Amino acid sequence: MANKLKVNELRAKLAERGLITTGLKPVLVERLEEAIAQDAKKVKSKSRRKRNRDSSDSTHDSNKLIAIGEFRAMNVKELRKEASKRGLATTGTKKELLERLCNDEAQDDKNGLEEEKSTKKGAAVLDQWIPDHVKSEYHGDDVYDAMLNQTNVRDNNNKFFVLQVLASDNKKTYMVHFRWGRVGVKGQSKLDGPYDSCDPAIEIFSNKFYDKTRNHWSDRKEFIFHPKSYAWLEVDYGKEENDSVLKVNELRAKLAERGLITTGLKPVLVERLEEAIAQDAKKVKSKSRRKRNRDSSDSTHDSNKLIAIGEFRAMNVKELRKEASKRGLATTGTKKELLERLCNDEAQDDKNGLEEEKSTKKGAAVLDQWIPDHVKSEYHGDDVYDAMLNQTNVRDNNNKFFVLQVLASDNKKTYMVHFRWGRVGVKGQSKLDGPYDSCDPAIEIFSNKFYDKTRNHWSDRKEFIFHPKSYAWLEVDYGKEENDSVRVLEAEYFCVIND
Repeated sequence: MANKLKVNELRAKLAERGLITTGLKPVLVERLEEAIAQDAKKVKSKSRRKRNRDSSDSTHDSNKLIAIGEFRAMNVKELRKEASKRGLATTGTKKELLERLCNDEAQDDKNGLEEEKSTKKGAAVLDQWIPDHVKSEYHGDDVYDAMLNQTNVRDNNNKFFVLQVLASDNKKTYMVHFRWGRVGVKGQSKLDGPYDSCDPAIEIFSNKFYDKTRNHWSDRKEFIFHPKSYAWLEVDYGKEENDSVLKVNELRAKLAERGLITTGLKPVLVERLEEAIAQDAKKVKSKSRRKRNRDSSDSTHDSNKLIAIGEFRAMNVKELRKEASKRGLATTGTKKELLERLCNDEAQDDKNGLEEEKSTKKGAAVLDQWIPDHVKSEYHGDDVYDAMLNQTNVRDNNNKFFVLQVLASDNKKTYMVHFRWGRVGVKGQSKLDGPYDSCDPAIEIFSNKFYDKTRNHWSDRKEFIFHPKSYAWLEVDYGKEENDSVRVLEAEYFCVIND
């Protein structure tokens, strides 16, 4: 089912689940299918727990005794492994380990019966593992409530860290709650306080947040992720479904569909989405105007062509050389040779104007027209790793392009990297690297070349910064025509003039 979705749809589905949205389509499909399988497993587990809750107390006692019997049958090494999985201490004798696991099993049984009864006091939901005697006297607040996550797939690392400032119901004392461990287990927890004032609690909370994320809590609306640090997972303290327009997850999904940044609080996400919608409307208007131009008659094209040739014939040698230079053509030779060169270029421009929509479309991106036919027949492009670069210097009469594109074979077994470069207006030179058995080397070559030419990391392209004497990135719009068979390529040019 997932492999029938388009790349943008796959990314949107992954964004809704808070999963990584980068990679080629096969990787996205596999990631989404794994998530769907996990969801199905959770639903099945939840259904089983519900049946258990509906059964009698004797059944709960029976299950508890079975689990305790399994612990007693384990040796010390197995008991320590089980304790580690549950986030419990792994030290001590077999008797101590048994007692620790049995107590934890009893607590799990109690939580299984009450898992849907999270305590909601104040603006934030109290963490389920806060002791009951604290829950009865304290409430949470969304101003100082954070869920952090650190994920590293390569190292099989997926950790959480919960921070929450608690205020007593009589507003006289304050505490700070921490809980941390591997995702999927209870982990360890700690309570600091009580304090007579909120100031020390807030200071402890803010310092811990900075220590884990390298961001100040006061700047969280402009959160910046730092490698090897925790990411902040924004909590939506939204309204009920019937009293809201778009939820945070829905806003993020819509932004992900457009390839835009999905982090930030709801007001920031709303503003970003509204700007994107306004840009889309502007592009639709521009596309409609170009379509009307393409629908004009052939006689108009011929007329324009003849007018241009007549203008060339009226020019002197100096003016012809200047026009040739503008078009990236050689400026040497006699007037007759210059005329012939310019007329041939005008004819080629006219041909390109009529055929500009006939680029080969396979995958999410349009294959560069100069890729060999035998490669086009077996490979497709992807908009995630497809870049058009430009370097312009008016003073030095310099206007160059550089095309980079990762290609995936139709059978998804091999990958290549296509490069083409030269002066704007000419074919230039091209090169194909590969094939590779994995997408990783192809992506690495692409990313390194992008950085070499622009001094920007590909992963940071949405915050692209132009550097003098480097190439500028021309963002490409992978829009579709109404008949879904041709592509309009819009390049939002950076106005770059190197002084």
